[in-house]
Amino acid sequence: MPDNLPGGLVSPKTRAPVGTALRGRYGPLGLPFGEAVAADFEYTSGSGSRPAVVCMVAKELASGRVHRLWQDELGAEPPFPVDDDTLFITYFGTAEFTCFLALGWPLPTRVIDLYVEHRHATNGLVMPKGSHTLLGALSRHGISSITSEQKREERELIMGGGPWDAAEREHILTYCQTDVDPLPALLERMLPHILSHPKGLGHALLRGRYVAAAARMEHTGIVKSMKDFYWDIRPKPEYGTIELRVCDTPLTVERAAALAVYLQALCHRLLRREEPAPSEDDYLVYNYNRFQACRFGLEGTVVHPKTYQTVTLREDIRSTLTEIVDSANAVGGAAALEHISNVMYAGTDANYLRRQHELRGSSEGMVDATIALFRSGMS
Repeated sequence: MPDNLPGGLVSPKTRAPVGTALRGRYGPLGLPFGEAVAADFEYTSGSGSRPAVVCMVAKELASGRVHRLWQDELGAEPPFPVDDDTLFITYFGTAEFTCFLALGWPLPTRVIDLYVEHRHATNGLVMPKGSHTLLGALSRHGISSITSEQKREERELIMGGGPWDAAEREHILTYCQTDVDPLPALLERMLPHILSHPKGLGHALLRGRYVAAAARMEHTGIVKSMKDFYWDIRPKPEYGTIELRVCDTPLTVERAAALAVYLQALCHRLLRREEPAPSEDDYLVYNYNRFQACRFGLEGTVVHPKTYQTVTLREDIRSTLTEIVDSANAVGGAAALEHISNVMYAGTDANYLRRQHELRGSSEGMVDATIALFRSGMS
């Protein structure tokens, strides 16, 4: 696996890492793929969480082929390639991929979701309402499209559920194609931002892989959207970030920010790849360690996944703080590490809550003390 690309993504023809300098570009939009496909589905709400596919339009950029297929024309396989040499372009890919899965189709292996990339590019900006829709993204990049009123009317026709006559079918297919035709131009406008980041294309493809994985979960009915993933650590592809389930009860902004910087420093160190990659056996102690941390806090005992040595969580964090000093300095987090170090002696905010409950004799008194602490900004 190449060290300079997340996930080991390489061009299947040149075997060069995808997303580096892209020397020897070829294929649609100058990207290292033999083919690129932009596609969109129309569907109605089927049973449970699965869509009832109405039609699909797809455009192959290299060959120029356009596929306009009604529901009774969709076969057991996609009419276009979905292999490693084909880039699949979509906007809000979970919708398209749940349609793939409803049809029993294999999912594309190389995906760029332009919704995710649009959110990634606009993260932190104040955006007007509707800016994250396809029409909003097209407007931001100066690409013409149908109006929101036209889209609403077309969606009402589709969500009516039919039956549709021949003229209505052709009309719906034409509407579906209005969501496909601008996708190549939108990707072309977004590429400079994607490629401006180190390993930018590789990261975009990894975000696309996550969208496909999320669609599989939606297809099972376990979740209704990516917002329903409550893993301890989960990616947030539209922001290009990792979310960590809160590991304490931060009662002030300062404490919450310190925990966030602590996570950033940990990620910075892990990205240096100075430690062996996790193995499946490492997770044998995960649930035990998690319970100990949740139930006993800093006094809980945790088991090292490699050496099986048992230490208190307090000792483990102190050791980690020493190991990530350089990474903390690199991300401008020295003050945050000092804050976390002080917590190892003074106790966590959970300790504070228990003390206040004991001192004040009621939950109401504890809440009053918590509000006062938050307003003071001290922790």
